[in-house]
Amino acid sequence: MDKELELCHAEERYITLTDIGKHYGVSGRAAGRWLVRLGLRGTDLEPSKQAKEGGYCKQVYDRDRNISFWVWHGKRTLQFLENPVNGGQVPVDEVDEGDWIDRQ
Repeated sequence: MDKELELCHAEERYITLTDIGKHYGVSGRAAGRWLVRLGLRGTDLEPSKQAKEGGYCKQVYDRDRNISFWVWHGKRTLQFLENPVNGGQVPVDEVDEGDWIDRQ
């Protein structure tokens, strides 16, 4: 799927850290570290107050697996990562070698 089409699809829904990472060709773990660096996640790996109050994330419950987890607003989160105020680019230079994934 091309990046623009992927972004359009993400704009309409909440996505996981894995989805965010795939958008940039990296692991969800790398994407999570970016959100920590930019203040949307704390070092405890929970969304920050800014993320919660800004509508960047919401907590969902999976009844089948009996767990809750956080998902991220696709459009808002991807725009935040690419916002010039935050450096204007996703910090791909900070990705560990093992965090790159094959893009299809």
